[in-house]
Amino acid sequence: MTNVKTFRWMVLWGALFLAALLLAAPQARADEPRIALKVSGEKEVTQIRNGKKTVTTAPLDKIKSGDILVYTVMYHNTGKSVARDVTVVDPVPANTVYLPGSAAGKDAKIFFSINGGATFVEPPVLRKSLDAAGKEILQPAPPELFTHIKWIIKAPVPANATGTVTFKVKVK
Repeated sequence: MTNVKTFRWMVLWGALFLAALLLAAPQARADEPRIALKVSGEKEVTQIRNGKKTVTTAPLDKIKSGDILVYTVMYHNTGKSVARDVTVVDPVPANTVYLPGSAAGKDAKIFFSINGGATFVEPPVLRKSLDAAGKEILQPAPPELFTHIKWIIKAPVPANATGTVTFKVKVK
């Protein structure tokens, strides 16, 4: 079982990372859009009731290896004008593996990084490796290599509007 304190620290680290990204951005004028982000996480719980499988979510209290976690990043335009091409970046939490196909967001183009967020690409995410003959080839990157996810929201975000993006990970 992953230590709850350690896991909460990982969630806090992710939130601090997002806050740092926001603070590093140039300060907007009062009439410009401003995007605030809030990260939350829940654990997926699968139960069988009356012979039917149901999936619900629960707080991140007790986390163990194999648990599926659902992260939601809410973006909120706190500015006074429309925001365009809103970009949200979130790291894949430590001690977890991204679940392929789980990143989602309305009107969002989704990109992934396998190099700590230095560069992002649209799926499929490929990496260089060597074949049996020692020749360099491109292969799909395994989910264990994904380090960051980026969403670019293509629809305008009006003043005081909110939206969410999500992704799932599996605890190592």
